[in-house]
Amino acid sequence: MAVINIRLDGLDKDNQGQYKSTSPPEALLSRGPRIWGVLTYSDTQFNLRTSLEDTKDSSVTGWILFDTGASCSCFDIKAADTLDLAVVDKTYVNSVTHGKQLSPVYSGKLIVEKLSIPIQKSAGVNLAPHGLIALIGRDVMQNGVLIYNGTDGSFTFCLENLRS
Repeated sequence: MAVINIRLDGLDKDNQGQYKSTSPPEALLSRGPRIWGVLTYSDTQFNLRTSLEDTKDSSVTGWILFDTGASCSCFDIKAADTLDLAVVDKTYVNSVTHGKQLSPVYSGKLIVEKLSIPIQKSAGVNLAPHGLIALIGRDVMQNGVLIYNGTDGSFTFCLENLRS
């Protein structure tokens, strides 16, 4: 079992876009349970690209949010297209802000701290305006435990075996 424990603090932007120092509880409230990580190819696509000696960038780094409101994990569509992640399907995605939209479905992998999380089907959505490269949805969280500790400004995620 892999366990990550993150306590947020540091700088945050105020309403005027200026940086200010924040406490961990304020940072967690403001930013949510997010972690710096990597979006990259699935193992299958990585092996194929390596055998073809494809030298294109193999990863994008950025913020990844644990989102209990998302039934499936999502990759930022621009980041996924930049990497040329494999499109494995199309699906309709319901969003609070954009309603029902047809989106590509990608296969890829997220790497955060000690966790390497293969995601066979991730909807492509526009996450860049929110400063994110991916959302970890309930499809991944169903295999683990997420603890949100607002009073401490921390969160913990323990991941068991991933279901295929």
